[in-house]
Amino acid sequence: MLCSQATFILFNVLVAIAFKIQSDPQRPQYHVMPPSDWMNDPNGPVYYKGYYHLFFQYNPSAPTWGTMHWGHAVSKDFAHWQHLPIALYPDQPYDKEGVWTGSITTQKDGTPIIIYTAQSNVEKQAVALPKNVSDPFLIDWIKPSYNPIISSPPPNGNAGNFRDDTTAWEANGVWNILVGSEVSGIGAVALYSTIDFMNWTYSGIFYTSDLYGNMWECPDFFPIGDSYVLKISALGKDWWLIGDYDIPSKKFVPKSNAQLWDSGVYYASKTFFDPVKKRQIIWGWIAEEDNGIPRGWQSVQGLPREISIDKDLNIVVANPIEEISLLRVNPGYSIQNVIVSPSKDFIPPIKGDQLEILAVFKLPAQGRFGVNVKVSNDSTRYTTIAVEPEQQFLNNTDLTGGDYNDFYYNSSTTEQENIELCRSTCDAQSECVSWTYVRLGDPGPMKTPRCSLKSVIPTSHPNNYCVSGVKGSVAVERQHSGTDGNTATQAGSIKMKSNEDTLTLHIFIDHSMIEVFAQQGRQRITR
Repeated sequence: MLCSQATFILFNVLVAIAFKIQSDPQRPQYHVMPPSDWMNDPNGPVYYKGYYHLFFQYNPSAPTWGTMHWGHAVSKDFAHWQHLPIALYPDQPYDKEGVWTGSITTQKDGTPIIIYTAQSNVEKQAVALPKNVSDPFLIDWIKPSYNPIISSPPPNGNAGNFRDDTTAWEANGVWNILVGSEVSGIGAVALYSTIDFMNWTYSGIFYTSDLYGNMWECPDFFPIGDSYVLKISALGKDWWLIGDYDIPSKKFVPKSNAQLWDSGVYYASKTFFDPVKKRQIIWGWIAEEDNGIPRGWQSVQGLPREISIDKDLNIVVANPIEEISLLRVNPGYSIQNVIVSPSKDFIPPIKGDQLEILAVFKLPAQGRFGVNVKVSNDSTRYTTIAVEPEQQFLNNTDLTGGDYNDFYYNSSTTEQENIELCRSTCDAQSECVSWTYVRLGDPGPMKTPRCSLKSVIPTSHPNNYCVSGVKGSVAVERQHSGTDGNTATQAGSIKMKSNEDTLTLHIFIDHSMIEVFAQQGRQRITR
């Protein structure tokens, strides 16, 4: 255990997972991935005739990026998966360079339809239909002669940045999809409408902002309770916004600043509505950081997560779906009410590369605390999952990016007063998770002191003109992991409620992969 002074109320190690270990000790076993070669974005999750289907971007020729196909796997329980033949090939003139990311919509008659991005010098949108609707495995698909269905980007758009169709939704008798776009040099989601899935009309820009890069990929849009969530992939991260859907104006109206789906490595995610248990589920692509050629595989799908909204905190929450518990193979190990400190570590009598850990800490704790996992026999290699319960001050440090608001100071106030105002302003705003104060004398274009409020915890950089702060956070620290990849710390804030006196870490280990869910899924970090 890593701890200054804290008490475990509960520490459970639930030994997973009943899968055969392959010869590669780093290859995950209970996460979805093809037997070999390259995989990236999850595509078209859908429930059909008793099976959950997951498609994904797949290069069957090498463990590197290439001409994309749609790989395919099915499951009855979300825990045990069977790989099926490739569903879509790049076999038409309009998609000869790849069948890229898309979604599946279940039409009113129950027939699923794939809407995907067809790549051939420029990006267009196309559809595919099942060859045999009575086949629960949906093995074969047909691309109709009226493809492509959308041949050009929106006005002022970029035909090379126009991709990743959402699942369609119906409003006032019309079906709608969003397509990730670059419009006038900034990221946007474009709205297209149809009544028959053959003839489509451009219906305007659904939402745009200059805060999240010049291209938005892999959008999703769905209702949760009485709110709507817009999800985008931009700047190498996945973001969510909570808002309203103005049907007459065909616009999304955000009620929150964008925040991260996951503060680790998590991108190009795809959601779908599970009609069996009436829940919204999200899948995400977890990219490896090194060369996959020597081992013959590259990338993993994260665990499927159920999405909800915490109305008290106005945030999106995501937790592993309950079916993951089906992978547990024995009672594991449990202990309660243990006090740990720097001079009194707690080492559970459990080892393994496929584990589920539930650790509940009593608050308040003195200083940082957490769990070391993947510890080598000589204790020189380990990965730390650390909680910083109090706000951290980072002198001479800049947190670059993630700003949602900047304000400036006049010269009559002292530096210490400015820093305290920056900190307290962030404390008072629930969407603020970190801040940076830029001192007088900064050689940049702005010559007056300023405060930048941020909705994420960006990567830190030394800068003598800056002071930064981070609210209470959880981090995955890999400086001692022994990895050949990136050893940078990945961190995200944890939003707490005033009446809470415990903090929970729910951790999944699958060989080289770690997924952390903090405080009932309010923060997620994947690596």
